[in-house]
Amino acid sequence: MKRSFFNIKKIIIKLMGLIMRVILSKKQLKNFLNKKTSVFQFSLFSFTSFCSFIADYLMFSLLSVCGFNFLFSQGCARLLGGGVSFYMNRNYSFKNDSNKLNIQIRRFIILYIISYNLSLILINFFYMQLSFSLVFSKLTSDLFCFVFNFCIMKVYVYGHFNFLINKYKK
Repeated sequence: MKRSFFNIKKIIIKLMGLIMRVILSKKQLKNFLNKKTSVFQFSLFSFTSFCSFIADYLMFSLLSVCGFNFLFSQGCARLLGGGVSFYMNRNYSFKNDSNKLNIQIRRFIILYIISYNLSLILINFFYMQLSFSLVFSKLTSDLFCFVFNFCIMKVYVYGHFNFLINKYKK
């Protein structure tokens, strides 16, 4: 079990590195990996994620206790959690006060959909294909999506994404 876990860990790390190298130029990758900025942003992102989780959980609990259907409660809770995440990440984690709010909302929704589907694919892969326990599969897929979301939010949702257009125009 340990051996296959470390192989999967290496594969995930290499995959993330490949994705970042394809998307970013060397200079942008160096800026992205700036330890001081990235560690601070990652800490804020983690705190924001925790606040989003609390808002989600409280809304779900409140609506469930009030007798609403669990799917309705989950839907409302996810919307609130997503709203808290967007607001806090925009204003605190990545401090982006540009006037491109509509673009950032669209990018956030795209990331949300991709991340949701990625989590389903990963949990299925770890649980069904690699026969890891369900809890370990969920934790692993959630951790991967957490790091993936941080990277994409930093570069795409709240970052300056125009470099991709310029990179491939040549």
